[in-house]
Amino acid sequence: MKLNASILIAAALALSLGACGSSSGGNSPGPQASTKPSPSREAPLAQAATGVKAKPKIASGPERKALGSDELAGALSGNSVYADGSGQKFAALHEAGGALKGKAWSGSDTQTGAGSWKINADGTYCRKWDNGWAGSEWGCFKVYRQGNALTMERVSGAGANGQMTLVPGNAYGL
Repeated sequence: MKLNASILIAAALALSLGACGSSSGGNSPGPQASTKPSPSREAPLAQAATGVKAKPKIASGPERKALGSDELAGALSGNSVYADGSGQKFAALHEAGGALKGKAWSGSDTQTGAGSWKINADGTYCRKWDNGWAGSEWGCFKVYRQGNALTMERVSGAGANGQMTLVPGNAYGL
């Protein structure tokens, strides 16, 4: 099956929360995110020991909340996001300096990409991929958070609305 990264990126996240990487060697997305208030580091250790990756779980938590620029920067910087839609998976890493790395995969077909991300003063998240994902154009989104679930609502530019799971650190080897 040929992976349609543009649709995955647009639908799963239109998101441009991304990261670059290679195949994870399996169909499972990555380490399990903790459902406790502070993220657990045990899942990545268990993954390293067993080679088995668990699907992130969405934590129960407070009501959905729009994130401001400082909250959004704190949530994304140095962390990964993950989406799983119709058999296609997407993971992205937001590096502290504004670099964006992403991976989209389905079965043995894997595509990687790199780009840039920024947060405007009004709290709008913007991203641009350098490999053609989302037309290699800037797309900006209002981001809402509930637990570790992020909802992206397009404000302008390339991309589509989507939902992602926030996972601590570089959870997907990007």
